[in-house]
Amino acid sequence: MVARDLAIRVLTMTGGLVLAIVLGPGAFGVWAVGLGLVAALQAVTRSGLGATLLRRAEAPSEGELNALFTFQICFGLVAAAGGLGLAFGLLPALGARAEEAQAIGLALLALPISSPRVAPACVLERELQYVPLSVMDVTEQLALYGVAVSLAALGAGIWSLAPAACASAAAGVAAGLVVSPVRVRLTRRLGVLRRIWRFGAAFQLSESLYAVRDGGLNLLLLTFSGASVTGVWALAQRLLVAPVVLFQTVGRVGFVAFSKVASREEDERQAQRVLGITALAAAALLATIVGSAPALVGGVLGREWEGVILPVTLAAVGWMVLGPLWVALWGLVQARGDLRAPLLGGAVQLVVLWTAAIAFAPRFGAEAIGAAFLAALVATAALLYVNSRRFLRLRLTTLAHAALIATAAAAAGRAVADQMPTLTGLPLAVAAALAVWSVLAMALMPRDLQMLATEAGVSRILGGRAPTGA
Repeated sequence: MVARDLAIRVLTMTGGLVLAIVLGPGAFGVWAVGLGLVAALQAVTRSGLGATLLRRAEAPSEGELNALFTFQICFGLVAAAGGLGLAFGLLPALGARAEEAQAIGLALLALPISSPRVAPACVLERELQYVPLSVMDVTEQLALYGVAVSLAALGAGIWSLAPAACASAAAGVAAGLVVSPVRVRLTRRLGVLRRIWRFGAAFQLSESLYAVRDGGLNLLLLTFSGASVTGVWALAQRLLVAPVVLFQTVGRVGFVAFSKVASREEDERQAQRVLGITALAAAALLATIVGSAPALVGGVLGREWEGVILPVTLAAVGWMVLGPLWVALWGLVQARGDLRAPLLGGAVQLVVLWTAAIAFAPRFGAEAIGAAFLAALVATAALLYVNSRRFLRLRLTTLAHAALIATAAAAAGRAVADQMPTLTGLPLAVAAALAVWSVLAMALMPRDLQMLATEAGVSRILGGRAPTGA
């Protein structure tokens, strides 16, 4: 499942890079703001209630799925109407650039279109049916970037955003109808959601904070620093898609798996194992990205994107600290019903990043956001680790070894890329980083390297304890 999701995100990253090259930093920044805003608003309704249905023992009823669908389509319609009113009315009247606001506002039409996808996806994830989910994700991404790149190449610029977002939403719904037997309809009986609302609201808030963090950050960057700085930071985030999806994928399955495990000893064994494997895999991914960044800019993206190198490096360091801990611990604390660390971590990141966007980015550009992102992720890692000690004791020696390996491998790749910032230097820099990673992994983490090489999927990484049915 990790391999499938990584393949999906490779498609996402590739599509984003092509779009960045076609649009340039300014238009790509506006495009990223609109897409991020759609994702943030989708997260507000998708995560919490669905997570409650994943967490509990009994399967969701037809009435609950219909109520979930009705709630989400109503929210999508209200959000789209409000966004269009702001984009075509209030914001231009207040002096905002009408074209940018309207392009972003039209993209919100994707919200009600995507609503029928959520209930089938919830049922499939509960049953750990990740192949159909991957089909839905792939279909969405193909539609999104296929339409966006085609229209951008024809000169549509930022007006490619809304058709691409709506096409992606429609494609995801169509794929869901094909791969899932679940069918939903509108209902007036929303009262069935009351019994799952309490935990769902808290979980939803913790998850939504991160989507709101990113959507609000992009809006603030666009407002205070301009579209070019926004585009540079958006591209930095795109370059880190592969390691981030590794964390998200394994962590998502971990939430379901930890919900089924009641033994502290088993929790500790599984968490420690997942920490080592994920940290070593993250070291390889992050080191190759950081090490090859100058060659990627010089040989593929173009010198207009040179400002992305330092922000992506700083953000990668932050993910090396938080990512493996997130995978090993986040699902555990959420499965135990303790949402304090997720909520506090999300709030800290939001405050730090938004403050940096307002106070420092206008002067220092995307580099300020990269530094703030690093600080926020390290703070979140500390909060998560301290809070998790109520449930288990996790040894951090593995993470320290992986961070050392990542640093040395990235330095080797960067040495090559700095000398050869061309398309030819790109594979050489990647090869240098992976060679150093391999040697140090065999020397410092041989057991984790062996497990990483032999594991076939997430369910096996978690010890095969996650059930395949409701």
